[in-house]
Amino acid sequence: MMTDPTRPSEHKERQERFLGLLLPVRNRLVHFARGMTRNREEANDLVSDTILAALEGFDSVRGPEAFLSYLFTIAVRIHRRRRWREAVRNLQRGVGRFGARRWDRAGRGCRCGDAASRAGATAGAAA
Repeated sequence: MMTDPTRPSEHKERQERFLGLLLPVRNRLVHFARGMTRNREEANDLVSDTILAALEGFDSVRGPEAFLSYLFTIAVRIHRRRRWREAVRNLQRGVGRFGARRWDRAGRGCRCGDAASRAGATAGAAA
């Protein structure tokens, strides 16, 4: 199999263009991520994941003036996806939004959204 000698140089040029656009706005991305997450470690994870996703789709950026918007859009989507997954996990465990366990009227742990729990809570409250 013959390799294309221009391919590694194209890859390097692409990385250099990406870094040339990223480095001047990285601090803005970090501050944006910290504002969304309100947690330094989560923000650093979000920035890392955003940069990786941005590099993967870098060819779709229309121009240098759109790069910051491109980064912020990726960061928001990743953050929303994480929050959504966390909310789903919490609902599956029966934990409320702020980490508190939900209770039914009879004082039993309630798995909100679970039809059997709702039926048991209604039957217990009627008795």
